[in-house]
Amino acid sequence: MARPRVRKDPKRGTWIVEYYDANKKQHRLKGFKTKRDADARADEIGGEVRKGVHVPDSTSGVVTDACRVWLQRARDLQLEKETIRQYENHVNLHLLPLTDSGERPKWEGKFGDLKLSKLTTPVANAVQRELSRRLSPSMAGKVFASFKAILDEAANHILVAFNAA
Repeated sequence: MARPRVRKDPKRGTWIVEYYDANKKQHRLKGFKTKRDADARADEIGGEVRKGVHVPDSTSGVVTDACRVWLQRARDLQLEKETIRQYENHVNLHLLPLTDSGERPKWEGKFGDLKLSKLTTPVANAVQRELSRRLSPSMAGKVFASFKAILDEAANHILVAFNAA
């Protein structure tokens, strides 16, 4: 696979990244203000496509989907009912309805509605910060451990390129 192409949009003056995914489908990411930003995204996409883990924004699921996959795996493994109930509480009470109240929010709206392709390490750090702010240290650690397990499962199902947490 060739490196994604970076070019300038003559009408808008912004930069465009064009690339083909593993299924030979063309994608365009528009609206980069600087060539540096476009080149950085092109390098990131090129590496993910070569590894076979790239998921385009248009086909990416949301955090809710990853949580559903993780909870279903817990049921399939026939974990204790109380363990599954705790996992469901972590997801339904703490992760999905979470909002970022930081000075510069890393995501808009509820965390459960965030696209998995937008889930980056700074977003994961913001999740940890919000959990620590809202919950006791013990509970925040447990919920964040569940979040990391959710991302591990999502990476196993190629819903995300890597575990950002």
